[in-house]
Amino acid sequence: MADRGLPGLRSTVERGEDGFPFQVILEERAGQGRCVIGHRERGKMEPVPGVLDTRGVELVRQVLETTGEWAVVDEIGFLEESSSAYQAALWKIFEQKRVLAALRKADLPFLNRLRGRKDCFVLDLDEVRGP
Repeated sequence: MADRGLPGLRSTVERGEDGFPFQVILEERAGQGRCVIGHRERGKMEPVPGVLDTRGVELVRQVLETTGEWAVVDEIGFLEESSSAYQAALWKIFEQKRVLAALRKADLPFLNRLRGRKDCFVLDLDEVRGP
């Protein structure tokens, strides 16, 4: 896995010819699986029903089975709010690994729970000033 870096999950946005996002892909960073978790519907991104509950939880399980103390999750956002099973699985990563994660800047219940963990350091990149 040296060529792939740390184990974890990555979300990527695929854009259509119009430049707007048309789907969000969740993938395990070592290349062990991927799934579509969101798609644009009526002008906005919507979760694909049930995918995080099943395939998303399976991808988290793969991350938890990796050796080493670190994992990466990029990004956790509003789509995760649609699945309590996926939220519970992600929470396990935070319980069992040291995690480097990117969280969407939004006032959402699960994101707020993660930010409120006593073992988390939160850095708001909008508040970091350069030289």
